[in-house]
Amino acid sequence: MTTRSVPALAALLLLAPAAVLGDASFTSAEQEGQPAVYLELDPESPNNELRLKVMVDGVEDLYGVSFQLRYPDRILRFEEEQTTEGDLLATVPPPADDEEADSSEDEEPAEVETFLVARRRAPKRVIVGLTRVGEEPGISGSGHLLTLVFRARADIRGRGKFRWEENDLVDSTGFPIQEVEWVKGTAVVNTVQPPVPPSPPR
Repeated sequence: MTTRSVPALAALLLLAPAAVLGDASFTSAEQEGQPAVYLELDPESPNNELRLKVMVDGVEDLYGVSFQLRYPDRILRFEEEQTTEGDLLATVPPPADDEEADSSEDEEPAEVETFLVARRRAPKRVIVGLTRVGEEPGISGSGHLLTLVFRARADIRGRGKFRWEENDLVDSTGFPIQEVEWVKGTAVVNTVQPPVPPSPPR
């Protein structure tokens, strides 16, 4: 059996085609009013990932949210296990003026119990539900609901839209919040050649 030297094997590996990595970016459409739900790219996202924060702006008495998010499956893969909850729906509303005097200054800030589910639904959809649990009031304001993570597929380049479907914000009485703007977004994945390793010694 013929054997090859280590330098010769290294040279053969250099000739083999290298995997092409995906470099992902995201742009949100312009928001026109309130209340609104939109996607915001986490600035700490790696180059080949989109960590998209689902944000809400200017909402009143928010108790829960549900939606299907259609995403460009050809260029992105949804990382279901990396879904994380934001802090908005777990926030305890500030006490009323007449209750503030009775609260202890040393009391630890509490959190409201919440329930989150996020699942991939073929084709090209993520189903999400997030709600407060129990007889709690809704929360008003703006903030971070949850984060969804998408990874760029290797050896593929292109662009695609994120679109909301079957989407609702629900108040503490169980009724949908009206006239909510759901802002779309666009992802772009470019192919990036990985660094070439140094030549083997001769």
